[in-house]
Amino acid sequence: MNKRIPTLLAGTMLSLAVCGQGAFTNNSAKISPRERVTSIEGFNKPAQADRQQDEELQKLDSIIEYNFNERDNTWDEKFRKEHYQYNIDFQLNQYVLSSWSAGQNQWDKLMKESFVYNPDGKLSGYQSYIFSDANWKNDLKEEYSYDIRNQLKQSLRYVYKQQAEEWLFAEKWRYHYSDEGVALVDSLFWYQETSQEWVLKEKIEYEYINDKIHYVTRSKWDKENLQWIPSEEKWYLYTYGEWLLYLVSGSKWNNNDWELVTREYYGYDDDNNFDNYSIVSRDLNAEGWDSLLKERLTFDYQVSKDALLLPYFQDRHIPSFDHHKLITKKLFDLNFDTREDEQYREVKYYYSSSNLILSSKKTLEGNAKVYPNPASNYITFINPASLEGGLLEIWDSSGTLVLKTEMRNEEQLDISTLPFGLYIYHIVFNNKVASGKLMVH
Repeated sequence: MNKRIPTLLAGTMLSLAVCGQGAFTNNSAKISPRERVTSIEGFNKPAQADRQQDEELQKLDSIIEYNFNERDNTWDEKFRKEHYQYNIDFQLNQYVLSSWSAGQNQWDKLMKESFVYNPDGKLSGYQSYIFSDANWKNDLKEEYSYDIRNQLKQSLRYVYKQQAEEWLFAEKWRYHYSDEGVALVDSLFWYQETSQEWVLKEKIEYEYINDKIHYVTRSKWDKENLQWIPSEEKWYLYTYGEWLLYLVSGSKWNNNDWELVTREYYGYDDDNNFDNYSIVSRDLNAEGWDSLLKERLTFDYQVSKDALLLPYFQDRHIPSFDHHKLITKKLFDLNFDTREDEQYREVKYYYSSSNLILSSKKTLEGNAKVYPNPASNYITFINPASLEGGLLEIWDSSGTLVLKTEMRNEEQLDISTLPFGLYIYHIVFNNKVASGKLMVH
């Protein structure tokens, strides 16, 4: 049962990116670098979660959107698919967006994104590609640098010029924080090719209430009058006492005043789990509200977030929908004539088991080592503590268990049958575990 919140229409984040009839547009370019970095770092990493018992990891592989099939009266007409891949450190490695071709009876690739991380596990690079003429072609890329507190300090965005076959500067963001590390201002610069200099263009300012975001204001720099001109603002409102976000009002600066253009409503179940979302919007040139979209989510409450690997990209300020295993999402549009909600799409989430057991076991004392590393035919494990009767597991980069055996300290192990690549090993002994990486070449 949904929790009643004053003036709540009901709601969760909408997937509003649309593939049109013409050429594909990369909507990910509209995501600010800060949102990309914080969402990547904030997505559910079960290896860091508190667990009371062993759980099998379920990773989200794909999200498929379906239209209504009038012939069978079911929601099974394929429309669009998002596919995710992860590296051996549970980090999002690659994302591919495809659309369904009914005529060819196949998925047509549209866009691909790849992600690179530094030794500290922070996102250091991002690159997107557009699929065209049966090939992946460079589109844009971003590079991220961090300060001594490991906070995002600067991001650089490049665009690829196909004819010149070279990367060109496009944008630069600089990030400013309080002494406590709270985000205060993001400054945007555009690169001027003619003068070969960075020119200040915009800024985003953050205000807080009770350690939660209250206002996010975007302004543009007026170079001629040397002043900031407001452009957009979001106002975040919370329930009394529980501090649950229930309303985000979006406004645009028009005729020297703020005009309301969107209202986003967030709803929760009786356990305060976010489970529904609505957005109502209007055009500044139109009278009244002209769009009302809603989402309804269905979860498997038998599977908690601790057993999930989810790569969601979402605003860090809104409620998270990764509290349990998300199964379906139904999208509705309000028919203003009949005043009834009409479903226009259904989204299904597909998971697979990596066979990797997430455990609350403690770390083995001492430094377990493997040599040689890289290795070709044999490896030997050494640990200061005795590993007699210990269990060895080796996993490939997809999370598949490829070798499991009882081991003894300093005993040689034949790995000649393993394909070349990077692996993760786990040594389990007396309810304690040691882990590391192994390169086979």
